[in-house]
Amino acid sequence: MPYTWGPLPEGLSPAESRIVDALRALKDAHGLTFKQLGRLTHYSHSSWERWLNGKRPVTPEAVRVLGTALGADVAELLEALGGARAAKSGETPTDPSASRPSEPTPEPTPERIPERTSEPTTGPAQLPAVEGRLVGRDDELRRIVDLLVDGDDVPGMVSTVAVTGSGGLGKTALAVQAAHLAAPHFPDGQLYVDLRGADPTPGDAAEVLGAWLLDLGESAAELPADPQARAARFRTVVAGRRMLLVLDNAADAAQVRPLIPGTSGCAVLVTSRSRLGGLLGARHLALTTLDDDAARQLLGAVVGRERTDAEPEAVDRLLSCCAGLPLALRIAGARLAGRAAWTAAVLAERLSDERHRLDELAVGDVAVRSAFQASYRNLAGIRPTSPPDAFSPALAFRLLGLFPGNRFSAHAVAALLGAPVRRAEDLLEALADAHLVESAAPGYYRLHDLLRSYALELAEAEESADARRSALARLVHWYIHSASAASDQLAPRNVRWGLDLIPPGELALSFRDGDAAWQWLLDELPSFSALATRADEFLPGPEAWILVEQSREAYLQQGLLFDLHAMHEIGLRCARRIGDAAGSARMLVAISYILLTWERAEESYAAARAAIDAAEQAGDPRLTAAAAANYARSLYDRSLSRQDAFDEAVHWFERALREIAVVGPADQLATTLLNFGIMYRDTDHHHEADAHLNEALRLIRTMDWPYGEAFALAAVGRLRHAQNRVPEALPILQESLAIRLRIGDRLGCTVSHAYLAEALLDLDRASEARAAWEESIKLLDEVGIAATKLGIHIKLRARFDDLDA
Repeated sequence: MPYTWGPLPEGLSPAESRIVDALRALKDAHGLTFKQLGRLTHYSHSSWERWLNGKRPVTPEAVRVLGTALGADVAELLEALGGARAAKSGETPTDPSASRPSEPTPEPTPERIPERTSEPTTGPAQLPAVEGRLVGRDDELRRIVDLLVDGDDVPGMVSTVAVTGSGGLGKTALAVQAAHLAAPHFPDGQLYVDLRGADPTPGDAAEVLGAWLLDLGESAAELPADPQARAARFRTVVAGRRMLLVLDNAADAAQVRPLIPGTSGCAVLVTSRSRLGGLLGARHLALTTLDDDAARQLLGAVVGRERTDAEPEAVDRLLSCCAGLPLALRIAGARLAGRAAWTAAVLAERLSDERHRLDELAVGDVAVRSAFQASYRNLAGIRPTSPPDAFSPALAFRLLGLFPGNRFSAHAVAALLGAPVRRAEDLLEALADAHLVESAAPGYYRLHDLLRSYALELAEAEESADARRSALARLVHWYIHSASAASDQLAPRNVRWGLDLIPPGELALSFRDGDAAWQWLLDELPSFSALATRADEFLPGPEAWILVEQSREAYLQQGLLFDLHAMHEIGLRCARRIGDAAGSARMLVAISYILLTWERAEESYAAARAAIDAAEQAGDPRLTAAAAANYARSLYDRSLSRQDAFDEAVHWFERALREIAVVGPADQLATTLLNFGIMYRDTDHHHEADAHLNEALRLIRTMDWPYGEAFALAAVGRLRHAQNRVPEALPILQESLAIRLRIGDRLGCTVSHAYLAEALLDLDRASEARAAWEESIKLLDEVGIAATKLGIHIKLRARFDDLDA
């Protein structure tokens, strides 16, 4: 729909109206919106809206860029513009050929600064040169220019933009390029100063004002000595001028305030490692790291696309080590560019050692570590609490280096520090203000990977080994007790293996219901495996295997079997290292179960046999019962067609039931009955299967255990199917699936969908069966299990192939 133009202001001359009409016609002819005009020319859309409605005179640069981009007669447009400008000033129009370009001006982009075509200004032009291409910041660049140029309609309100972020993100490069793009809109000059906010002694605002006043023609003898008087003189001098001020590397809002003019014709662009929350009138833009595509583009711009394209996998590893930090990417690229004999794989290998990564990310006098050091040094200036305590933002930052992941909660940091939660929150907010951590979600924070490496360096240099070990132990103990409390909400657990070996955690979480517990476990999944590794490496006790034991439920219900298997291998290594037979038995039982799920029968059998030996060594009847039931299942699955294997499995199941009858955990009894009943079902002992499975279901329904209930219902439904009672089986299987969907049991859902598909096929409901089977395959792919390795899917595929034949 064509744009409906309003009448032009009455004060415009005929010549001014003609250039506006010509530009309006150009816009309409190409069907462009104001936003499209902005993207095409890199001037703000609101600037075009003002120009084409006669609110402000259009600049020659904008006319030239638009005309070139749309293939219009640029000389004719500039001639019309010259007439309009002359009519406004009362001067004689100049020959348009004087400003005609000898060759087309390229379309301005964030990487190319449009040439100035208007008369040179007599004001200061202090902007530094642009150093290299700016990559991956197009949206931010466009937003900054728009905010600077659009200004505010409120008299006396200065358009102020604050670009903030941690060291190495490219704040200065972005600000300088944005200032060059916006400069034509500020014909009275551009002022620039590095406020040295990251230095031990930041720049003094009064000294900056003095230098600027001299640059603006004031006499040194007449400069006020009083800082407030000097700021007032500066505001007086720039009043009525259109100037752009770039305040780079500001320490805080207090340093910036005296440098802001008092006239709305000016704009101020500030960069800082601080949040500058006290700069109330500013528009804030917090920079983050580059995404993978932009990071790859930046590395290619430095080292050459042909080299990055030649080694995509090595470049992926290199990008992972740099974690999207522009400074790190530029340094890595510079090192590659300067070493023709090096491949990306060579540098990626050198960066792979986290403890020496920052050593590698340096070239000449530029280093990532230096950028971080400046931010860390500034933490010393944060006011202590009243009354003072043993905690500080600097200490919190150092100890965060011990945290193996890059995402953590305030509660976890409180445990790490041994501090109250409220104090930990205050310290994290101080670090966020300094852009050393960022807020990831309510209650959660994130630490950049390279900053974590730097924090670990500091911890190892400034904290004793005992202090580091104590902090890590506090953190792991908190996770163990919190995971145990969460798991208690998901399943009845009469035995909390290993928990009595861990000191009680005063700060450990409690959960109001299963939903809250489940959400916390999901949020913390990335932390458990990383912490188990760190605990096994640095703590001398059983923490690693107990953390694995207490967090198992979440991985199991999410179907993350590969992660679960890796974690139990870590736990097993820990238990064997310290000679903990009970821990070894618990880890081996779980490993055997996972291998059985993957249908790796021989490996499952070996783990189950080792679990029996460890459990007998531990001498705990609860352990020997669990190990015996697991061994019986693995023994049977290993030799399905052998009667002697079946008889031996029955022997071990019966032994497990006898031992459980003595120690009495109801959930363990129900689980053993389920597995015993499944073996009877699969060997066509339907009467025995019915008795065991229904007793297990009855027991489970006396507990609040939806996971177990869904498992039991699926087993009963499969039994009804095997008994050729398919119409009875279908609603039972559907009930099992509904529970699994509700509790988020992804692995269980894959099985339930497959069971339903088989039942629906036998009921001649092929289309519904196919939908269920396809959903099962999709979920199997998500949890990392190949459908070709599961017997039921092999059978289903054969049946669907027959249908399609």
